[in-house]
Amino acid sequence: QELHAQEIRAINRTHGGTPIEAFEWIEEELRPDLVIVGATGATRLRRLRLGSTALAIVRHAVSPVLVVRGAIGETPAPYRRVLVATDFSADPVLAARCATGLASGDARLDVTHVFQSPPNAVVALGAGVLDQQRAEVGRRLDEVAERLGGTPYLLVGNAPRKVVELADELDCDLIAVGTRGADATSWLAPGSVAGAILELTSASVLAARDVQEHEDVRGPLRAAADAISKSADLPAEVRAEAHELIRNLRRLSDESQELRRGMLEDFGRELDELANRLRPDHPGLARVLGTLARAISKLVH
Repeated sequence: QELHAQEIRAINRTHGGTPIEAFEWIEEELRPDLVIVGATGATRLRRLRLGSTALAIVRHAVSPVLVVRGAIGETPAPYRRVLVATDFSADPVLAARCATGLASGDARLDVTHVFQSPPNAVVALGAGVLDQQRAEVGRRLDEVAERLGGTPYLLVGNAPRKVVELADELDCDLIAVGTRGADATSWLAPGSVAGAILELTSASVLAARDVQEHEDVRGPLRAAADAISKSADLPAEVRAEAHELIRNLRRLSDESQELRRGMLEDFGRELDELANRLRPDHPGLARVLGTLARAISKLVH
C-alpha cells in the first residue's frame, strides 16, 4: 500500500522453500534489472546491519543488488556522491551506469582502486619494480576515471577498509562495486571484499556482477531454466539440483569459461547425468537439459 501511494506498481510474489531458494527462483523468472535490499544503520557509528538472508542475496544474485541504508521511516533521497571501486576484472561502466541511474543529476562520481602488493614484495621484486607496477595501475585507473567522468583515487593497503575510509572522507552516500562472472579471486567478488565493505560502511552499497552468457549457450540455457520452472511435478531435490546447475552456468563469464575449462566440462557431465535420470518420468525436461549439455560440450571442445 505504501508503494502504491508513491505511484509505484508493486506485485507480491511468493515461493516455497528457504528464503534464498525462493529468491533465486523468482529472480530467474523475472530477471530484474535491479534487486533492492533494505538495511538499518543510520549513522557513522551504527554501521549496516544485514541479516543472513540479505547477505545471501548479495552473494548469490545475478542481477545488480542495491543495499539501501537508512532508518525506518526516513524519506529516501537521490544519492549525491558515488564512489565506484574497481579491481579491473570487469568493465566498471556497468557498476557506474547502475549507480548514476540512482543518483541525482548533479551527483559527483569518484573512482578508486586499491593496489595490493604480494607479501615481501619489496624484497622479492625490489622497490623499483613495485613502483613501476603501482604506476601502471595508476595509469589504468586514470583511464577508467576519464571514461566515467570521475576523479581517480589510487589507494594502497587493505581493500575494504581503504574503500570505506575514502568513502567516509569524501562523504559518499553510495559505494558501487563490480565483479565479473563467478571469479572468486577478485577482491570485489561477492562474499569477499564486497561483503566486508557492506559490514564496514554506513553508506548504501551497489554490487553489480558483469555476467556475459556465451552466445552459443544463451538460448539452451534460457530454455532449460524455463523448462525447470514449468515442471510442477519435479521432485524438490531434483529441482534444486537442476536450478543450482543453471545458476552456476549463468554466472560464468566468457573469461571464466576459458580459464575454467574443467569446470565447464563438469557442468556438462552433470547436466547429461541429470538428463538421463529424468528421461523416464520427465522426457521433455530431459531433452532440454541434454541440448544444453551438448551446447556446453561444443563450447569446451
